Amino acid sequence: ILINDGLLQLAQSEAQVAAVIAHEMAHVMMKHPQRQKQIRLASKAGGKMMDGITPTRLQDNIGRFLRLSGNATMNGMIRQQEMMADSIAIDMLVKSGYDPRALVQVLRTLRGTTPQKDRLTNVVFGNHPLTIDREKAAVEKINAQYQAVAGTASTQRFDVLVKPYHAKRQKRLAQSN
Repeated sequence: ILINDGLLQLAQSEAQVAAVIAHEMAHVMMKHPQRQKQIRLASKAGGKMMDGITPTRLQDNIGRFLRLSGNATMNGMIRQQEMMADSIAIDMLVKSGYDPRALVQVLRTLRGTTPQKDRLTNVVFGNHPLTIDREKAAVEKINAQYQAVAGTASTQRFDVLVKPYHAKRQKRLAQSN
């Protein structure tokens, strides 16, 4: 699991960093990368088989259709995996003593910094659910299962460690204005 500089610049609390790490750990625990790789390999093999049995003049059109439908199917699976990883991350945050609402805060930050596609475009081409849908699902789970939970948001040690990253972000924001 890699954490980039940008995450630490955007994170406002230790719990938010923990939320992102928990989300990525959930992908690893559920073997999502391996499943995606298996499906890509099977799709590639299927494409080669189709090339072998399809007349040359139809290969291009059928190939385009199969790539589009295969990508849409793969993207749909990845969207489901993202929602699952968010749900597992909430459970992990609670078990680790962090406030589960930190995931919602991260999603709100992402929604504010990332352009959102329209729903139809996202269904066909997007490999992540719309952030607003992820946020809504996270809020619903927290309200249903963890409404009374109020874990740690941040520790003093973390605040000291992340201070240089926040200073870097402030400097970058000042330069862009």
